[in-house]
Amino acid sequence: MDRTVIGARGTWRLSQSWTGIVSLELGGFGAGGNDLQIGANVGFDYQPWKKTTLTFGYRYFSVDYSDTLSSGEFAYDVDQHGPYFGIKYFF
Repeated sequence: MDRTVIGARGTWRLSQSWTGIVSLELGGFGAGGNDLQIGANVGFDYQPWKKTTLTFGYRYFSVDYSDTLSSGEFAYDVDQHGPYFGIKYFF
């Protein structure tokens, strides 16, 4: 299956404990039935301890996919968005 994805990610150190994060991914472009795929994040990392970071923000993800199967046409067109929260631990 062909997959084409391009993306960009930026981080900005706001202070010793805070980092701002922005990312964007675009994919699909008609390859393998995937007409368009979009992902975007805006968020922050907060590092209260040396080996632990709390990450949170907002994510948008969209997929527009269609294909012809032996049983007929198949389409998957979904938009998802909402907040995210995570914990990163560095070994």
